[in-house]
Amino acid sequence: LEAHGFAVITADLDPQWDTHYPGLDVTSPKAGAIFSEMTFDAVITNPPFAIAPDVVRATLKWAPLVAHLLFVNWLEPTDNRADVVQIPGAAYVMQRCNLTDFSGQGGDPRAPMWRIFDRAALRVEVDFITKHELQRHAGQMALFG
Repeated sequence: LEAHGFAVITADLDPQWDTHYPGLDVTSPKAGAIFSEMTFDAVITNPPFAIAPDVVRATLKWAPLVAHLLFVNWLEPTDNRADVVQIPGAAYVMQRCNLTDFSGQGGDPRAPMWRIFDRAALRVEVDFITKHELQRHAGQMALFG
């Protein structure tokens, strides 16, 4: 993103990563105090799934457009996320794959998706991206990789 002229601020819950804010839990009051003083056009993240609803709620306070890498079953309105599932925007569902966790140990065979929360949208729209389409647009999507 920086190579395309965007200012980028990074944070990660895991302090081992080289970020502007290593070890910062974006759902914490400290993060709220830091980021509420800044202006963001968008927030892009891959949240820990156990706290993803809280991450969505927090990041929506800081930017009008928020993109989270989640799994497709996240569209189900369970008790802990029914409020955020209904926030307008888009969901781009990708082909099922076996994603390994950060330790390289596990894997998850669920279909990943980019869930875009957009305050300017009127409803949730779902689109499906096949493996062929993903490969065809790989150069355009390199901005996210």
